[in-house]
Amino acid sequence: VREKFVLPFDKKIIFFGAVGLEEKRKGFIYLQEALNLLKKLVNNNISNKIHLAIAGHYSKEFSNIFPFTYSYLGFVDLNKLATIFQAVDIYLNTSIEDSGPMMINQAIVSGVPVVAFNIGVATDLIIPGKTGFLADIENSEQLARGLKKIIELDEKEYSIISNNCRVLGEKNCNRYNVAKAIVEYI
Repeated sequence: VREKFVLPFDKKIIFFGAVGLEEKRKGFIYLQEALNLLKKLVNNNISNKIHLAIAGHYSKEFSNIFPFTYSYLGFVDLNKLATIFQAVDIYLNTSIEDSGPMMINQAIVSGVPVVAFNIGVATDLIIPGKTGFLADIENSEQLARGLKKIIELDEKEYSIISNNCRVLGEKNCNRYNVAKAIVEYI
């Protein structure tokens, strides 16, 4: 899958995406801050092994914005998005006003740990240290520290968190359980 999207095989890939990356509510400023802080938190050996995959509409060049190498994937549809989650190691969500965000569900179901602000569905699906890390809203330093923790996991530890994500996703995000919860609520 990484070959299909021209993503490096030898790096940890942090994925970020939003339909409109420049929308204030998607927290692009916090993305920038968290990544710059992450660069300072990790040593050069680890820093050189981090790559960003970015999806969505954006009108500017990223080269002066991020401290890591990156691949800009442009706007992706749902089928392509599901495939991208197979190629990444971490999903970073910096939304500050979102009742979803749906990409958290998609990441968890795909076995991808999530680092996000403590809003919306993140509060239900991110179990700190088990399926990812939560940060207080607008706290870029906590986002950076959560990213660092996942990036520094060894293969066995990462596999456990990835499996936790899949198990939780199968339990909470499958259409039958979601439909049942809606019917019970009504």
